Amino acid sequence: MSLADVLATVESIKQQIEDQLSQIASFKTKTEDSITLVTSELEGDNAGHEQRMLAALSQALDSLGGAESALNESADGCQQVINL
Repeated sequence: MSLADVLATVESIKQQIEDQLSQIASFKTKTEDSITLVTSELEGDNAGHEQRMLAALSQALDSLGGAESALNESADGCQQVINL
């Protein structure tokens, strides 16, 4: 495998990472919209369903943030290799 092949592979990986970051950003927006909806529609629910739903949605947002950070670090690493 030549250096050009390696660089092409790294660039492809970086593009895939960027695609995943875009999907995560979209999912985060939808999750935030869901939090707003749950807050407005189920506020004061006697059974406490809104609290469980909000906790689950908040946990999902935290997980997405962690994945986003890891992917950003990976993209930065790819860029460093490309810049060599």
